[in-house]
Amino acid sequence: MDKWQPVTVDELEAIVEKQLVNCSPRQRAAFASFRVPFYFVPIHRLGALERVLVVAHLPSGLLYFEDVEDGFEVGNLNEDGALHPQPVINRNSLMHYPEPASSDASPGSRPSLTSILLSAGRRT
Repeated sequence: MDKWQPVTVDELEAIVEKQLVNCSPRQRAAFASFRVPFYFVPIHRLGALERVLVVAHLPSGLLYFEDVEDGFEVGNLNEDGALHPQPVINRNSLMHYPEPASSDASPGSRPSLTSILLSAGRRT
């Protein structure tokens, strides 16, 4: 079994590009409007301070890649300048964020980044 390694900027660029292929042109445009050059922020994990990469600034917070769980999350920096992740088990692809788009979404699942970007676009 390979030892876990944090995602690199180059690896995350590839993940984002691969997932954007599954987004509509409208969704890709929304993501482009919120995207930032990737940068690291501290995150609290199991009592340790580690780092994650932020990929976009959304109206609801920072969109970052949770590399331990292999998915995207939205969070805000606390007073100490670090993210404090919510106890969420389901991580998300760029296609799954934050409110179910329809009633056929499975319980506990999260909608796509597409949904978050479209809803964020309506607020701007």
